[in-house]
Amino acid sequence: MGENAPLTTSTDAKRPRRVVRQCRCAVREPSACRAWLASPIGQTVVLALICFCEQGTFNSLSSLAGGIDEATAASTTAAVYAVAIPASLASPLVVKRLGTRYSAMAGTLGYLVYAASMFGYSEGLIGGTAVVIGGALCGVGGSVFCTVQILRLTGVPAPEDEGTHLALFYPVPRARSELLVPEASLPNLTLC
Repeated sequence: MGENAPLTTSTDAKRPRRVVRQCRCAVREPSACRAWLASPIGQTVVLALICFCEQGTFNSLSSLAGGIDEATAASTTAAVYAVAIPASLASPLVVKRLGTRYSAMAGTLGYLVYAASMFGYSEGLIGGTAVVIGGALCGVGGSVFCTVQILRLTGVPAPEDEGTHLALFYPVPRARSELLVPEASLPNLTLC
């Protein structure tokens, strides 16, 4: 039969044949941009750009301390790392349960809470304990986000292309300190 020939079905000889036509309009080709973004290399580039911004946010908040006093800043940084270690053990379960897309969004919310708590403290709206709790939530969110990052870098490309993707990914977030702070006066504190 030809490609566009109608499909005929008949279950009973007494019944008339039913003609089923195939519709070509239901299948649409994605645009070139969307197809590139859906490719493994496109996902690696997008993830690299997101991590470029994420590390800058965390380092800015940690280094500048959001205008809070030294003792609270030190307690908050300690809370971030103290909670990030056990959260890193549990974050694969969270990523498996939520999936990578929702886990990445949930992981970035920790940075939002961290920044909001520092802003609230510097404006006198909340106390130091809330900032430490915000730092702890940032540690949990950062652990989940880093799990998604590693999963996307090692799970999306074909095994023979993993080295290429890692080589493409890692210089982009690390270049942040060279591009934004040429003197490298701020420490490179990263959760991933």
